[in-house]
Amino acid sequence: MAFTELRELRENMKNNEIAVFSTTYTYNNVNCYIAFCLLTSEDKEREKYKYALLRIRLIKQNNFDDYIDCPANSNGLSVKYGELRRFFNIKYCAEGAGEWYNTLIENIGNIIDSNIPNQTAILENVSINTICQHENRDPNRIYRSHLLRHSVDKDGNGKCRTEYNAQLASFRFPNLYEIYREDKHVSFAFTDKLEEEGAEVILPDFMGFVKFIATHKITFNQLIKIDKMKAKLFKAAIKLIDILEKDSVIALKNSKKGYLLPCNIFELETKVKDILSIGNQTGEGWFLTAEMVEYIEHGIPNIVCVQPFACLPNHVVGKGVIKTIRDKYPDANIAPVDYDPGASEANQTNRIKLLMTVAKDNLKRQQKEKLAIEKENANKDKKITV
Repeated sequence: MAFTELRELRENMKNNEIAVFSTTYTYNNVNCYIAFCLLTSEDKEREKYKYALLRIRLIKQNNFDDYIDCPANSNGLSVKYGELRRFFNIKYCAEGAGEWYNTLIENIGNIIDSNIPNQTAILENVSINTICQHENRDPNRIYRSHLLRHSVDKDGNGKCRTEYNAQLASFRFPNLYEIYREDKHVSFAFTDKLEEEGAEVILPDFMGFVKFIATHKITFNQLIKIDKMKAKLFKAAIKLIDILEKDSVIALKNSKKGYLLPCNIFELETKVKDILSIGNQTGEGWFLTAEMVEYIEHGIPNIVCVQPFACLPNHVVGKGVIKTIRDKYPDANIAPVDYDPGASEANQTNRIKLLMTVAKDNLKRQQKEKLAIEKENANKDKKITV
């Protein structure tokens, strides 16, 4: 009856960042999947999982919503007999669980191995559904991914992503996951909340950040009169990038869709100087503030400022400048959102929903003002005609 290899299996799952894997199982003519799941932070806080090593989920093959979760340790399953009876259509026996329960536990114990079995496409789909149910996500939805790097101390210690976060990334964004597979301090943020609320998401271009990095030595030369030769070299590098972007700039300008053009880094630098010093170069530095200003000046006043929890640079160049930006641009609608493996998704969602509510209210107000102005102008034209 004992699951002797369960502890070793759990360590293997952790080492390979596999939060869930599945296998097929049939008992009493009931076809089901068994999903072996690492315990989540929520599980560990529940009395039910106090002595559990893994969570074993039994899932009906014909209905993914019909399942039972069973805490599992080396001694077997900790679950009420009645739940298993109902799941496997076993008739009630006044004498107790009896032989059927021992047979069930023995069969499951025979399936458990310290090595994780190969997963077919069907079994991977079971795992994806299980992970998405845990994360309150729609398994059929296409998600957008952002990278979040957690702060690390000088000894290389810091918060790491969860196995659930890593495995979902490996399923949904395999190429991106492979790049950051060894860096456990990088988490993957999956979001579609803005699209659900009716927004069009616009992301900053990567080359703008490259240009910002290239301005560091130029700024050193301006502010503290050092690295003169390096400053000249980086100016040339920025000019080269601008030349390479020339064709894309022309194409975007000719489009009637109003695309945001690749940034002119020196123009952004000038615009941001009355908000904060360009000496702020830690993290995304003054460039983060400059991006927000650029968005607002191009008719994109609704901004979600995403940051890993306790990111000190963002407290200066992100959260720290929001009030100043709002004073300069009254229509600015900026919501800072902390992302962290242990953070509540409900809080993050509520902040985004609040931003969208304000954005919709502002849009209605602007439309009313526009109609009022048009009506007033029409009345003036009538008076002039008369």
